[in-house]
Amino acid sequence: MIVISIISAVVAIFAAIIAYKSLNENRRITAWTMNFSRLTDAERLMLNHPELLRLHGVTDEFLKKNGTTPVEVVYLLASFRAGQEWAHIKKGEHKLSRYRINMLSNKKVVNVWHNILYGRLIFSSPFSEAINDFISNGSPSP
Repeated sequence: MIVISIISAVVAIFAAIIAYKSLNENRRITAWTMNFSRLTDAERLMLNHPELLRLHGVTDEFLKKNGTTPVEVVYLLASFRAGQEWAHIKKGEHKLSRYRINMLSNKKVVNVWHNILYGRLIFSSPFSEAINDFISNGSPSP
């Protein structure tokens, strides 16, 4: 009887620890996704109001010089934000998907990444460094 009581107590303690860790992880993910959701909502405004890009130093002339449009910039920003969010939720897993590798095989995408997105709208993170590594080395990060 005592053995069963001890085992039950140990199982209950482990269950409580797991529940606590799960709750904290859920809070972390919820807070991160809510923040990212608000950020992407704000960035999405640039689709209908491309003049908002000027707040980030991206003028019409700068877009023309880089051979792109506000719609392309906002699309790429949203796509890379999604990858960044996924990498953060997965706790730093920053392996690039085939989808991102295909995108980054396009010279225009690389140009927009280097000249407009990175360092202006997207800052250093394990995910953005994986993108930079891929661009530099021509192969995905391990």
